[in-house]
Amino acid sequence: MSLKTNCRAIKRFSIGNSLVELLVGPQLTNPIFFSDNVAAFPVGELGNTHHIAFGGRFLKALTINTDQTFFQLAIEQGQKFNSVAAIVYRNLTSAELQSAADGRLPIQERAKALLSFYLAAPTLAIARLQWPSEGLTAVEFLGPRYRGVPRTDADPISPELIGLCANDREDDDKLHYWIATLEQAHAIDEEYFRIARLFSLLEAIAAPIISDLTRQYPDTPITRTAIRLMLGYFVEFDVPRFTIQPSAIFEFDHIELAGRIRQKIFHGGGHLTRAEVPASLHSGIDLLERRPDMISHVLRRDAELEIARWASRDGIPWKVAAGEKVVLPARDPSYSGKELAKLLVTSFAQPRSAIVSVFVRVVGGDIGAVRLGLNLGGDQLGE
Repeated sequence: MSLKTNCRAIKRFSIGNSLVELLVGPQLTNPIFFSDNVAAFPVGELGNTHHIAFGGRFLKALTINTDQTFFQLAIEQGQKFNSVAAIVYRNLTSAELQSAADGRLPIQERAKALLSFYLAAPTLAIARLQWPSEGLTAVEFLGPRYRGVPRTDADPISPELIGLCANDREDDDKLHYWIATLEQAHAIDEEYFRIARLFSLLEAIAAPIISDLTRQYPDTPITRTAIRLMLGYFVEFDVPRFTIQPSAIFEFDHIELAGRIRQKIFHGGGHLTRAEVPASLHSGIDLLERRPDMISHVLRRDAELEIARWASRDGIPWKVAAGEKVVLPARDPSYSGKELAKLLVTSFAQPRSAIVSVFVRVVGGDIGAVRLGLNLGGDQLGE
């Protein structure tokens, strides 16, 4: 069907306040109705022309000769790549329309995941069209989903580590499975699921510790304790301090919260509430509702650090796998909570704003007064 024919079907469906989200992926041949008010429609073929055009400039820069016939054949072969589908959310309230425009309407991630499930391939949102029943229409063309992480000299994920993994550790399937799992976690849009996946990855890396502690304490739940021990929390580091600029502060055990999120998903689903967690995690629930990606940011950092340690044949899991016994450190009842190093994480209130984090250590117990701040240009920094 033509673009005009497909758009007529979209217009007929879009009653009341509506949001239309354009997604690039494999071809959708027929409309799919998720519910009375949510449906996906085929739109047309985007083709592969922009990739071919850049490839042409690349070949020219390499002084590789091509001709017009070569490019015409490439365009024809790529015409069916990158088809466009539209998911329409209709009959929205004004508040729901704004949430949908920000990508925060709960049904959005579920509908896109179901569409990818049907197409057996990922899709990429490229634009959102707000279509209110009254007033002006607004369109936002979306940037790429990936943002990447600017690495520094102190980052454990270095070019040298990548070379080590590719060469000396080429046959370490466990290591490369963890790296692949981390790559898959990057592609999960729904932050609750991303948090749960990253916790499962940390659990897998900590498996030697969990196995040893389970033998020592067979009647005690040990997974979260093992992950905290692996990471050095309460031994080298205190729990992270999250800040949403300019002044909102959240301080909690993110490993405990992530474990409870994964458990909640595995045992019935739904989102955690304050009533389901101890008071020490209440601020974690508050951050989970506002910026869950800040929590997944820290879990990613945790996973990267442990993967780097394993590749370097360091860290507790490797040592335990090599035969060392796990010894749980004694709890210090007089610890003030202000002497260990601390991870400071900050961002802005807007969804998907850049996240900046740094470990700090303050001698003298004044860590409670330290804050990580961003200037107005800081949204261009961090993850």
